Amino acid sequence: MKEIILGALGNGLFESAKFLIIWLASWLMRSLPKGKLEGGLICFKHRSLNREWFESTYQSGNDILMLTTMSEHTLTEIEGYFRDGKVNVQRLRVLTLSPHLPDEVVDSIAHHLGESVQKVNEQISRAYTRWRALENNHHVLEVRPYSASPTLHAIFRGDESADIELLTYQTVPSDRASLFLDSKHNRTALHFFKNAAEKLWNTSR
Repeated sequence: MKEIILGALGNGLFESAKFLIIWLASWLMRSLPKGKLEGGLICFKHRSLNREWFESTYQSGNDILMLTTMSEHTLTEIEGYFRDGKVNVQRLRVLTLSPHLPDEVVDSIAHHLGESVQKVNEQISRAYTRWRALENNHHVLEVRPYSASPTLHAIFRGDESADIELLTYQTVPSDRASLFLDSKHNRTALHFFKNAAEKLWNTSR
């Protein structure tokens, strides 16, 4: 390692840094057990970048699983898709925050999102009510409330792909980043997140 560093330094700082990064990455990938390191696509401001994928998901014929908190913007769009006959899926399963959360949990969520407690309470309740109303009119839609602490938003297009929005501290929705995963390039990661979402679905009623 000492000889590698000294030799690289003789070729200039930039080339040294590039060489060492490549070497370390190669060493890390060889050292870790197979399947423990997997690349993924990080999308910043993903709501605009992944627009085409988002819209086509609801016409993909798949079993769609959505994990949301109180996203009324997404709900409004999906209401429009149903109204315009643009939903073609096997099932659309939606997890949304329960309107019966303890006050301290709502306080924590509001602080993390940078919103007022009153606004968060109202949005959670309104989103739940609207999802339930939509569910009553469309047999492919099933809605379940959950009370676990939210860590992400996600849309899973069957076992093919997923867009996983990270709920970073006090970041407005339009600026949030997401992990975009597909079964061809990120099978292990996709199954990891999908299995966790399925567990939440199965324990929510």
